[in-house]
Amino acid sequence: MSQAAIQFGRRMSQAAVDVAHAAVAPVLSMKEKRDKQKRDAKEDARKEAEIKEAERLAEIARKEEEEIDRIEGQKEWEVLRDIWVSTNGPEWLANKGGWADLAEHKQCARCEGVDVDGDGRPIAIKLYDSGLTGKLPKSLGRLKRLQILNLRGNALEGELPQNIGNAVHLKIVRLNGNRFEGEIPMSLYIADKMEELNLRGNNFTGVLLDAIASMENLAHLDLSGNNLTGDVPGALEFCEHLVYMDISDNQFDGVFGPTELLKKKGLKVGISGNPFKVKGLYTDGNENFVHVERRRSQVGEGFGGFRNQAVGAQIW
Repeated sequence: MSQAAIQFGRRMSQAAVDVAHAAVAPVLSMKEKRDKQKRDAKEDARKEAEIKEAERLAEIARKEEEEIDRIEGQKEWEVLRDIWVSTNGPEWLANKGGWADLAEHKQCARCEGVDVDGDGRPIAIKLYDSGLTGKLPKSLGRLKRLQILNLRGNALEGELPQNIGNAVHLKIVRLNGNRFEGEIPMSLYIADKMEELNLRGNNFTGVLLDAIASMENLAHLDLSGNNLTGDVPGALEFCEHLVYMDISDNQFDGVFGPTELLKKKGLKVGISGNPFKVKGLYTDGNENFVHVERRRSQVGEGFGGFRNQAVGAQIW
């Protein structure tokens, strides 16, 4: 066979291979597409199953939460009954309506001095100047939706329940003018929704903790007339909404940490009646603290003297 014939045969063989490949390629391409479609369908089905499972679990959690709320709501009338019993309810001077027969009607809304939300759960207890005596019950912290606790001007005594701050929605606590003692419970320090805390005129002891910085919404703080000791924590400077702070007439004998607060215009601060001294303050002839800043006098050209000028917070 000639060389030309051999080369011709090779070219024909290669052409046959190319034709065969061209015929198979569409078949392979279609198979790959079908395989990809199957994979995509499986992935979509998996994601849809995950979404449905997440929705199912969320619904279970929601129902469990509703059930917990329902049970807690049923128990809250018991907490009010505990308050009635432990503070000698029959001897109250005011706000007695609906309390004595709580065990019968079991409705918080019927108790005088109690505000409730749409679910009938207590959001405010206002029993100020009502002749309450005795101690607050340990169950008080179970009032999860409580926002206002105003028991000022009574004769309550003993230590505050350690779980009092478990009422996580507490905004206003007024316990001034009672006979409470012991340390301020940690649960109150971390009540981050607290806007007003008034414990004036009791017998609280111990130190003021740095944890008070957790009260980031605190605007009014009155701890005057107690027996608190130690340092005044610098962490109070993190309470950026403070407009009133009175810690006067205690036994603070350490460092006054929040010195920057004294430069805050519009802030009212009571610190008198404590054995500490604060740099940058002096006492005038009437025993009033005055925050001063030394500034060069403008009286007379070249006059090198200094004068004191009151700046910053209003301090007594």
